[in-house]
Amino acid sequence: MEHLSATPSPYPDGCGAWQQADVRTARDRLGWRPRINLEESLADIWMEAACRI
Repeated sequence: MEHLSATPSPYPDGCGAWQQADVRTARDRLGWRPRINLEESLADIWMEAACRI
């Protein structure tokens, strides 16, 4: 099994760290699905960013 390390990169505005995961392998091999869908995740990110303004 290949192990990959991820290094978080700063947000463009410097307000935190960004992580991105490709979950296709977990989906394909394990049948895994995220508990929070993309629409809800984006709404959460948007609200968090709005609260920092």
